[in-house]
Amino acid sequence: MSLPKTHGYCSSRVFNNIADRYEVEIEIADILEPENKVSVTAMWDTGATKTTISGSVAKCLGIPKLYDVMAQTANGIAFGEAHFANIILSNGVEINDIEIMSMPDMITECLLGADIIAKGDFSISNFGGRTIVSFRMPSRADTDYVQNSVNTNPYVKGKKTARNDLCPCGSGKKFKNCCG
Repeated sequence: MSLPKTHGYCSSRVFNNIADRYEVEIEIADILEPENKVSVTAMWDTGATKTTISGSVAKCLGIPKLYDVMAQTANGIAFGEAHFANIILSNGVEINDIEIMSMPDMITECLLGADIIAKGDFSISNFGGRTIVSFRMPSRADTDYVQNSVNTNPYVKGKKTARNDLCPCGSGKKFKNCCG
């Protein structure tokens, strides 16, 4: 399966609800034989230090083991193997020759960890009843929501927004047609 390409190195996923799992379809490829690749469901995991694949995905790809690894997980210590692979995110964002881990007992096919997230800008927004997860690399600018909020109309606790007032979220719509 070939994923669509976009301009630049940006990838995003829109969920039509407030999501609690940030899953994307990606491809994982052998660095020596890039045409040898597999499509998997991956989950962005800001708590994971390294990108990790299941043992079954590593076996399907047939990528060689570099060395044995030990990792601290939410469930305790886990043992696995280190590999090199190419990761192709949705919309064609490629991370080549990255060292990843495979864990034999992992249920999720792939966890995208801080080793990939740290290569760029990662953002999750939950506005208007939907979640948008975005990633771009390399990093291009700071995203500081606290600093950005200084320049908008502050929310004043206790002040009730009337139906025909402008929505305090800054959309420019009337409250009754936006967040009301």
